[in-house]
Amino acid sequence: MKKAFTLIEIIIVLVIVGTLAVGALVSYSGAMEKAADEEAKRNIEMILTGVEIYRMNTGSYPGGSIFNSVSNINAALHTNLPTADSRKWNYSVVHHLSGATPYACAYAQRYKGNGTFSGGCWKRCSNSESPDTTNCINSANLKDGKIINPN
Repeated sequence: MKKAFTLIEIIIVLVIVGTLAVGALVSYSGAMEKAADEEAKRNIEMILTGVEIYRMNTGSYPGGSIFNSVSNINAALHTNLPTADSRKWNYSVVHHLSGATPYACAYAQRYKGNGTFSGGCWKRCSNSESPDTTNCINSANLKDGKIINPN
């Protein structure tokens, strides 16, 4: 008698392999999201370093329309943020002059391409310790990729 796998055994193996493949895909996409978040946090740290250098050179924090586009931020702060449609984040700098101590915030808004944004956002201000998502800008604050009404 010839030994062979039965149809049930083959189906069980395929189900197991499929389950492992789905688990690997979920883990991979989660790792990619985490890497994208880390990229945004690193870049806003770099932007704030440039902002502090700008403040030391000029005596005031940058802000306004010149800092609402990635290419303008790159030119003014001598950074090298990606500007192509393949980038994952759009970056902006906003200065806050109210209160006794002025400060600046760098924002990273999740960029989907073709001029559209999704919900992901990171913010870090010169008067805070680390990046967070508290009071972060959202799509209501953006028009054509520019912040129109910061918090």
